[in-house]
Formats: sequence, structure tokens, C-alpha cells
Amino acid sequence: KQVNDTFGHLSGDRILRDVGALFLTRTRHEDIIARYGGDEFVLLVANAAASQAETLAARLCEEVAGLQWLLGGETVHIGVTTGVSSSALLQRPSVSQLLGAGDRDLYKNKWVRAHPSLDPEMYEYPSSRESKISELVEFPSRKFIVPERASGTE
Repeated sequence: KQVNDTFGHLSGDRILRDVGALFLTRTRHEDIIARYGGDEFVLLVANAAASQAETLAARLCEEVAGLQWLLGGETVHIGVTTGVSSSALLQRPSVSQLLGAGDRDLYKNKWVRAHPSLDPEMYEYPSSRESKISELVEFPSRKFIVPERASGTE
């Protein structure tokens, strides 16, 4: 949002494309990466334990933090906050449950980053997008924009 507001939507879209391309190079062919909303991505990691997904998320955050862009004569860095959920931790997981759990974890992590001295266990982190998630599940014809993988990449 800050990039869009300061440098324009074309600059924000460029950064999102670059971040999406980085994610594609750091995931396996069987994983799925999709842009989900304005500046958010969903990464479905196949056959991985929750700890593996958390490790991947942390690594991607570090890599994105190391990127920089020259916009309007200024060097710009961005930060990333992640939310992780695992089908292994849910009985009969649904898409809605997985997205909801990941969303709650994302908001918790954003809150913790903004308030590092407070105990995160004392607060609830409701998802502000529950209706968006249920809408996605109710309308399965709605499509994600999924970047294509270059042939020969894994």
C-alpha cells in the first residue's frame, strides 16, 4: 500500500511481480503459488509438515527483505508477514479452514510485529477476511491468477 500511495500502482505491481517470481524460484513444481487479493499470496506446499512450511515462510521473508527496488530515485525495501496453517493439524481440513487458520496466524504475526513487548497469547486475532474466504469457497468458479512456471524449472 505504501509503495502504491508513494510511487503509483505500476510500481506496486512491479514489486508484486518480482516477489511472485522469487516465490516461484523457491518452491517446488508441485507447490502452488497464487496472488490472493491486492498484495497477498497463498502458497500451498505439498506433502510438507507444518515446521517445513514455517521454515519456508521464514526463508522467503528473509529473501524478500534483502530485495531492493529503485523507484522515483529512491531505494525501496519491503517487508513480508506470513501466516501458516497445516492440514495435518486439522481433522478433515477444508479450504476455508486452511485459509482461515493461515489468515488468523498472519494477523497474529502482524500484531506481534507491531507490538513486540506485549504478550500475544492474551489477545484474539480475528480474521477480517472471513467473508472473503467463505465467498471464495462458495464461488469455486472464481479463479486465482497463478504465475506460469518457466519450463524446466523446479
